[in-house]
Amino acid sequence: MTPVMKNAPLVHVVADISFSRLPEPASDVIERLHSELLDAGFPERIDTIRQAVEVVVSAPESEQQTEQKVTQIKRLVFRNAGKTRLVEFTQNQVEGTGRLILKVTDYQGKEEFFALLEQLLGIFKHCLPQLGKTALKGVALNYVDLIVPAGNQTMGELVTPEICPPQLAAVQDQKFLFGSSFRLVETAPDQRLRVAFEEVPVNNRGLTKVLPDHLAEHDKRCGLSIQAKEHWWNIPTETYGILDTQHICQLQQSPQLQEFDILGKFRELQATCSSVFREVTTETAIASWT
Repeated sequence: MTPVMKNAPLVHVVADISFSRLPEPASDVIERLHSELLDAGFPERIDTIRQAVEVVVSAPESEQQTEQKVTQIKRLVFRNAGKTRLVEFTQNQVEGTGRLILKVTDYQGKEEFFALLEQLLGIFKHCLPQLGKTALKGVALNYVDLIVPAGNQTMGELVTPEICPPQLAAVQDQKFLFGSSFRLVETAPDQRLRVAFEEVPVNNRGLTKVLPDHLAEHDKRCGLSIQAKEHWWNIPTETYGILDTQHICQLQQSPQLQEFDILGKFRELQATCSSVFREVTTETAIASWT
């Protein structure tokens, strides 16, 4: 049995479900959705817009070879009291897709997380009955672990050499700025696992970055709080690490959403992410977090 880590380095978890676009919900439907999500523990509603920038390549005879096309994507965000969890519903008219996203920074374990995801999916199906009839395009699960040495620990005691960026010992008088490693593999037909590790310099013995760039929230109104650990402000080493593990299933056959075992697929994706975490972290690290 896998031991529970009371001081786990996990700081951010994202579950993402994408599907074919729905007809735009009427205002009374959105109000009913807000009411049900309020009862489910997500009282705060935030209406915002995200800009998606697409680079369009013109024909060779055109004077301007490339141009940027900006698409406005409406985001409907519901957040809990305490700002540690949010659920987001978006629809992209250009791509013809919709997304339902759950983000948490107070992860209590896979069972609680998947139970919450199932509850929220049920609420959206109830308020948007046609959601179950959409074509499911994919699901993705993303874990972010902040690997921060404490006390007399070193980075080498927490993560394996395989995940660390190259050290370049032959380069004299170097000043470290940033390091990263990356691997993308196919785990099954239509499934890809992406594992990235960033080595980040500290500033005055404290953190300079918490999340990878692709998960950064650009609208301050939609941000989540992350409970800081005391040793984050007294880091004994020059660097710390951000482990970014993402497992994606892209469903080429586009099954009907209500006919697909979404929770079962998420459990499968989670099992692989968990295995990766235990492969790239050391026994010493696991013991210190347990």
